[in-house]
Amino acid sequence: MTDFLFDPPPTPGLPVVGSAHRYPVRTIYAFTGTYGPNRPEPSVFTKSTQSLAANGATVPMPPQTALFEPEIELVVAIGTPARGLTTAKEARDAVYGYAVGLDLTRRDLQRAARNAGQPWDMAKTFAGASPIGALHRASDIGHPERGIITLDVNGARAQAGDLEEMSWSPLNLVALLSKYVALLPGDLIFTGTPSGEVQLQPGDSLLGQIEGLTDLRVAIGAPVS
Repeated sequence: MTDFLFDPPPTPGLPVVGSAHRYPVRTIYAFTGTYGPNRPEPSVFTKSTQSLAANGATVPMPPQTALFEPEIELVVAIGTPARGLTTAKEARDAVYGYAVGLDLTRRDLQRAARNAGQPWDMAKTFAGASPIGALHRASDIGHPERGIITLDVNGARAQAGDLEEMSWSPLNLVALLSKYVALLPGDLIFTGTPSGEVQLQPGDSLLGQIEGLTDLRVAIGAPVS
């Protein structure tokens, strides 16, 4: 017997390449404004763990949006507690692994909220808003600092860039975030997206790729009635 009023939801998790164990997800952080030269300190927001979607999932079109867009991103998974880090070198020891992720966005809601000086929550967190592929352990692949990152929609290139184009590298983002919050095992960090926009519709097929990582494939389904 427990003292909960009802059964809590199961802990969300991600598969790990080369392991029978899954990585349990605690918190999802996401950065914006990290690609391009001489970018100022990027802003960060959070996404619900209930927004996770598995590789190969069909994500229904979210309600209350007329402009639904994807953002391809490198995702960092934290493996050991980290707080107050000052360098990328220190951040290396805190990272468990890396994966390909998509930050699906109700772009019209985001723009309206931004113009009104309001939070972006409803634009960034909803069912299926955070598809993520299998994690690769840093002990197996190292810490990616360069490599092609692309998103194709229905076979056409929608986004393309290289991790080395980030003014704020993935490890620098880990160090930056650790100054504001105590990072713990189970925390995921979306590290920002290269340029390129495309509007999604039901029936679309998405292929996200980052050099050296498992591809991420997602389909867009009809809205849930």
